[in-house]
Amino acid sequence: MVFYDGVCRFCNFWVNRIIKADPEGKFSFTPIQSEYAKSFFSETCENPETIDAIYYFNGKEMLHSATAVIEILKELRKYRLCLGILRFIPSDIINYGYRFIAKTRYSLFGRLKHCPIPQENIKSRFLI
Repeated sequence: MVFYDGVCRFCNFWVNRIIKADPEGKFSFTPIQSEYAKSFFSETCENPETIDAIYYFNGKEMLHSATAVIEILKELRKYRLCLGILRFIPSDIINYGYRFIAKTRYSLFGRLKHCPIPQENIKSRFLI
């Protein structure tokens, strides 16, 4: 399950890229603004409104931020080259880059007024 910011244009762009690169449907998604995410994060004492990171539950553990992105890339054959390049970059630099984009994503890419409704052909991959 990928938890993402549903009103972030950049985040929605990447969710759509993941869906296109994942025809088998390994990944499911929920915006942090959804009732499902609010319920999930209330049990972990996190306020979804203050989350500025992607979260990914891989079936064993909850990962977030750059670690989540790298784990998602591992599952997507199309992005193996990106993953290979990232292996040569120190994790401190990757984490800094992730934090920079996370903090400036609205000013760089814009913010939607509401979470987009998934198209019918991919609706089953979303928990809302």
